Amino acid sequence: MWSCRYIYHQLTGEKEGEETKPTFYMYRHLDKPYHVDYIFMSSDKIKDLEICDADKWLHLSDHVPLIFEI
Repeated sequence: MWSCRYIYHQLTGEKEGEETKPTFYMYRHLDKPYHVDYIFMSSDKIKDLEICDADKWLHLSDHVPLIFEI
C-alpha cells in the first residue's frame, strides 16, 4: 500500500515539498495552502487522481476532496 502523497508524486512527477495542488487550507484561507491528505491504496490500482478546486469546497471544509479512479 502507498499513500496518496506517494501516488500524487508518481502521477505528477513533482517532488515532495514542491506540490502544486494543495489539499488543505488552514482556517479555510486560500493564502495558507498545504498538501497533507492521504488515500491508502495499492498504487498499481489507481489510474488517475484529482484534487478538487478549493473555491468550490472551502465553504464546507478546510480540506478539499480527493477523487481517484481505480
